Amino acid sequence: MDFVDLVEWFRNHLDIIAVVLIFLLIIITFLLIFSCIPIGKSVCISADRNEIAAFGTMLAVVVALFIAFLPKLSEYRNRPLLTVECYKRRPYCREAYIAEEKTKSYWVSLIIRNNGRNIAKKCEVRLEHIKYLGIYPDKAVDIDPIVLHWVGTPRINPKLNIYHSEKIDIYRRSYAVLSVVFTKANDPKNLCIAAVDRAIPRGIPFDIPKRDYAFFITIYSENADPVEKVLYLYDFGKKYNSFKLNLTEVRYLNKEHTKFFMLNPK
Repeated sequence: MDFVDLVEWFRNHLDIIAVVLIFLLIIITFLLIFSCIPIGKSVCISADRNEIAAFGTMLAVVVALFIAFLPKLSEYRNRPLLTVECYKRRPYCREAYIAEEKTKSYWVSLIIRNNGRNIAKKCEVRLEHIKYLGIYPDKAVDIDPIVLHWVGTPRINPKLNIYHSEKIDIYRRSYAVLSVVFTKANDPKNLCIAAVDRAIPRGIPFDIPKRDYAFFITIYSENADPVEKVLYLYDFGKKYNSFKLNLTEVRYLNKEHTKFFMLNPK
C-alpha cells in the first residue's frame, strides 16, 4: 500500500476514525477526573480542576463538531464508489459482426462497477485525450474530448431522431459495460473509437491509424468522485484482433510507460 492508497483508505473511513478519536478523548477525560494518574512506581501527573474543566470543554467542542458534521460524514461514507476493469478476454473484449458493413469486428470494453453504498447517478465516460507511445511518448493525437458509448443505450443518430446521448445510473453492487474502441476485419489499418456520436461528423477523427497509444479516460458521475484511468493499446499484429492492452491509473503512467515501452523501444 503506497501513500496515495493510504490517504484513500483514511478518506473512506473518516466516520470510523472520528468515532475512535472521540472514544479516546472520553477515556482520557475520565482518567483526568482522578486527582493523580500514576506513571510507573513513583511518578504521577496531577490534574487540577481547571485543567479538567478545560479538557472537558475541548471534548464538548469536539463532540459538537462531530455531531454537526455527522450527516456529511455519513453522506461521504455512503457515496457511490466507481471502479474500472479491463482485460484481454471476454467479457471485456469480444467478437461481433457489423451487419451494415458485412464484416467481423473486435471490441474493447471497460466494466464500470459501483462498489459503494448508493446509486451512482448520471454516469458519463469521456476519452479526454490520446497519446502516442514508443518513439513519440510526448506527442498527442489531435482530438477533442469524446463521450464514449454505454453498451445497451442508443447512439446519437439524426436519421433515427436521436440527438442526445444517455447518461446512466449504476446501481450499488452492479456494473455497466462501456465500449472504448473496436477494430474491423475490412479495415486492418485503423482503430475505431466507440464514440456515442460517430454518426455526426464534427471535424475530429473517430478512426485513427493503428499505433501504440495511451487512452486517457475519465468516468464522471453526479454524486461520485471522478475516476481517471489510462488504457494502453499496443503491439498490433496483422489480424484485426491481434494486439495487447493494459489498464492502469494515471499516477502510475510513467512507471507503466517504462515497463511497456521504454524497455523495448521500436
